[in-house]
Amino acid sequence: MKISYNWLIELTGLDWSVEEVAERLTLSGAACEDIISTAKHLNKVVVGEVLDIKPVEGADKIRLTSVNVGTETLDIICGAPNVATGQKVPVAMVGAKLQGDFEIKKAKIRGVKSYGMICSRSELGISEDHSGIWVLDDSAVVGQSLAEHLDYDDYILDIELTPNQADLMSATGLARNLAAIAGTKIKYPEFDLKETTEKASDQISISIEDPK
Repeated sequence: MKISYNWLIELTGLDWSVEEVAERLTLSGAACEDIISTAKHLNKVVVGEVLDIKPVEGADKIRLTSVNVGTETLDIICGAPNVATGQKVPVAMVGAKLQGDFEIKKAKIRGVKSYGMICSRSELGISEDHSGIWVLDDSAVVGQSLAEHLDYDDYILDIELTPNQADLMSATGLARNLAAIAGTKIKYPEFDLKETTEKASDQISISIEDPK
């Protein structure tokens, strides 16, 4: 069973690290087999803003962009046809490791130095869309971690449950277990449901054609 660490923390109000949650669950009989970071390929990927675009001498398909990443402005070679000034875009900084352990390094292309990469969704492992760079919405804050902007900074706990542990086969079930360990109570989600006077029988009828 796979469950969100952030969800468990939200339900319990605990301040335990993901490692401690995994260890406590394992010691209580709900063995955590793996901890998977949802932002694994988003480390050192930030929100940038394209300030300027210049042609690269002798090249038709690539251009030199100036991108503000909050702490500095970087020169980045970009070959995407949809790049434009004013866009907010995901920028993989030097040292970032993307899908397939592809590490971003300083590069020199056509004699021009490049210090990072403006990314598409596919390069970040978000989707298979590689038609161009990913243009972010206006709510993105320049210099902000992309994982934070996407609310994607979480861990997935892979819990190995035996058939007799049906009480743990839900988010609230695991949260109750953690709360019991901590000596506290879980915060059940609140629902505001309005009942209707309309009857289901007024909308649909059922007939059994074969009683057997």
